[in-house]
Amino acid sequence: MSDDLRNLLQSIGALSELLGIMRDEFIKSGFTREESVYLVGQILQSVVKNRNDEETGK
Repeated sequence: MSDDLRNLLQSIGALSELLGIMRDEFIKSGFTREESVYLVGQILQSVVKNRNDEETGK
């Protein structure tokens, strides 16, 4: 496996763990599961969008 692919998979795994923890903490703070999943989805979209903007220079 190439180093780039290994790094990509590790990054995806780390992001998944972080978002799972955030979802659980939202639930502990009183949000419903649906609300928590929605918020985590919005955070993920923001992270991906910002990364794409950095790559394209927009």
